[in-house]
Amino acid sequence: AALKKFPRVRLIVSCRSDFASITLPPALADHRDITWSYVEHQGFGEQLFKAVTIYFNGYNIQTDSFPPLLPEFENPLFLKTLCETYENSRLPAGTVSFDDLMKRRVKKLADKLLHDIDCPREITESAIISLAKAISDNKGDPVDKDLAYRQVEALLPGRGVSQSLYYHLHSNGMFVEVVSRGARTGQPHLAVRFPYE
Repeated sequence: AALKKFPRVRLIVSCRSDFASITLPPALADHRDITWSYVEHQGFGEQLFKAVTIYFNGYNIQTDSFPPLLPEFENPLFLKTLCETYENSRLPAGTVSFDDLMKRRVKKLADKLLHDIDCPREITESAIISLAKAISDNKGDPVDKDLAYRQVEALLPGRGVSQSLYYHLHSNGMFVEVVSRGARTGQPHLAVRFPYE
């Protein structure tokens, strides 16, 4: 309503589809509000070379074959994750597997949390493995936030929110909270999953 006074001003809202139901009003999340236009982002597409060049320059990543144009780079989240992981360093020659990328990301985060909240590296790694196992045991579906919270906090108990391992893993993008529907009740609830699915 406040923008109606300004006919040349438009509001653009960007939201990942899996977060729409927890961040947008239902009519927008479900694309029912006809006063809004909806566009689905399809990745970088034909702008891939430009996007990789900008990201690599911005994160100061060196590589012998600049820039390597892997199909995975069309996904902005994957490219961002790779760049955060290799920031201020050299990308190894050859193919970087998702497994190698995640191992390096976990190691880098474990080093960061050792510094930020004095969390031993092996505890950070155990927390991530614990979440991965819980998601795997749940047939790949997100796990209930309360369960994930208890599992992670049990590894480094007795800390306030600012020192919480769960909070720091979440705020550093290791996992995301999403709205999920319970298998038994069908009711929406907060759940946890990795952002790379």
